[in-house]
Amino acid sequence: MYSAYLKMTCFEARGISMAVSEFVLFDRVVTKHGRTWRWSISDQLGRLLLAGTERSKSAAHYMAARAMFQLLLTASYRSGMNST
Repeated sequence: MYSAYLKMTCFEARGISMAVSEFVLFDRVVTKHGRTWRWSISDQLGRLLLAGTERSKSAAHYMAARAMFQLLLTASYRSGMNST
């Protein structure tokens, strides 16, 4: 399992202060099922957010990473960030 998290220093550089409890964590899992590879993204509580299947392991890892990136882009902590 992989976890994505953002370090406090990137927010401090922009002048944004956040408590550690405000960080968003996601788990990325890739498993083999027969001839296909299944990937899933879940939150800290284990709730399934996104899932999919791919024919190759590398494609499953890519799609899981892509889905996680999209989740991080739309996370609620970004609403207070100023674009510069």
